[in-house]
Order: sequence, then C-alpha cells, then structure tokens
Amino acid sequence: MRATFSLVGEQAQAYPNLVRRIARAGHGLCNHSMTHPQPFGARSTAAIRGEIRDAQSAISDAAGTEPELFRAPGGNWTAAVLDSAEEYGLTPVGWSVDPRDWAQPGAPAIKDTLLTASAGDILICHDGGGNRAQTVTALKAVLPQLRAEGLRFVAL
Repeated sequence: MRATFSLVGEQAQAYPNLVRRIARAGHGLCNHSMTHPQPFGARSTAAIRGEIRDAQSAISDAAGTEPELFRAPGGNWTAAVLDSAEEYGLTPVGWSVDPRDWAQPGAPAIKDTLLTASAGDILICHDGGGNRAQTVTALKAVLPQLRAEGLRFVAL
C-alpha cells in the first residue's frame, strides 16, 4: 500500500532517516511548509516563499529527491500561496475526506468519516502534532475495509 506524506521541513530535518525510509518504500513526498504556520495564507508573499523554499530544501536533503506536490497548512490557499507553489514547480494538492483527526475526536469518529471514502478521494490523516493513537487505531480497521470494497491506495 502506498501513500503520500506531506512533510513539514523542520520535521524532515529532525528525522532524515525516517524521510529516507518513506521515499525508499515508494511513498510520495509532499512539501507541507517549513514550520506549518497558521493561517498560512495570511503570511507575506516573501514569508510564504521562504516556507516553501526551505521545506523543499530540507525534504530533498533528507530524501535525496524533491517533492513535486505542495499542501498548504490548513488548506489555506490564497493567490500568493498558489503563485509561490508554482514558482517552485509544485502542484497544489488538497483532500476530499477529512476526519479532523488532529482534534482527536476518537477512533470511532475518525473511522466513520474515513469509511465515507470512494474512488478518487484523497484521505487526510495526521501523524504529527501529538499522540496519534486514535488515528492509528482507526486506520487498522479502515484500510482493510476500504480495500475489501475494491478501493486501491496510491501515492500521488
């Protein structure tokens, strides 16, 4: 099973071996800014460019390959964010199924939301920012069930 990991640059710097493992396993890499500031689009154009540039460098240094995708923190897309992503040759990517797992609503709530997925959906799940046991528990049930329904998981 493949996935795309949206990586925060400062985390890529802190855990380069993990980033290399992700890349070597054939997963996709996505630039998710250097420090994940919120609201991202409220930053100056120079600050947005710097966040994208610095993360691109940190991720490519760790992985040995450059991401081709960019996901704005919080999905906060503005003209400046889109223009900056384009400047670095990055394709903007969002999501279509959001269990809001970052808020830790409980494994059952995460599971119920993820099970609404259908072909072509992009599911967003978080692996950072605190204890992610609820997400892991939900995914242990969701992934086999969605596969049994005929869905395939691919890296973007």
